[in-house]
Amino acid sequence: MYLPTRPVTPEMQSKIQEVLQALAQRGAKIDYCPRCSARNWLVDLLAIPAIALPNPMIGAGMAYSPPTGFIPLITIMCQNCGHTLLHNLNVLGISY
Repeated sequence: MYLPTRPVTPEMQSKIQEVLQALAQRGAKIDYCPRCSARNWLVDLLAIPAIALPNPMIGAGMAYSPPTGFIPLITIMCQNCGHTLLHNLNVLGISY
């Protein structure tokens, strides 16, 4: 069972279903948690800020540069233990 982690619009729910279908077409099975064997999942679409490495703007690890882009992901999280799976939407060919 997949439930959204927050209230979602119908468009977002449709996008989540599109991603889950793309994963199924590629043979991804998310039937039980590999850590605790629970079968209840929460899903969400996220854009994680990213900094390309190596980044000369980051000196000796003392300073941080602003994100240079974002990685669009679907997160699939076990409701029991919190184990989280991340799938990159770019690799799945899904626009965000």
